[in-house]
Amino acid sequence: MTRLLMDRGTKAVTADLNVRFKKPVPIAEAMVVRARIDTHRRRFFQLSAELSVNGVPAATAVGKFVKMKDELSGREGDIGL
Repeated sequence: MTRLLMDRGTKAVTADLNVRFKKPVPIAEAMVVRARIDTHRRRFFQLSAELSVNGVPAATAVGKFVKMKDELSGREGDIGL
């Protein structure tokens, strides 16, 4: 899910992550992950995602992310949590 934020130019760290497995996830199979931003307020994001194997949902996740402060202040290396 962080990849979605990174692809949109937002550096963020994971504050909370909850994954629910609906079935075993084989490691030798191709997988598709779809993620979306559910809410965004100031520095805080909530995202959800679904992992599918052969078109069948195998896991879901909900995560909370915090935008790194160095983006806001322009200082390198200070995540400011």
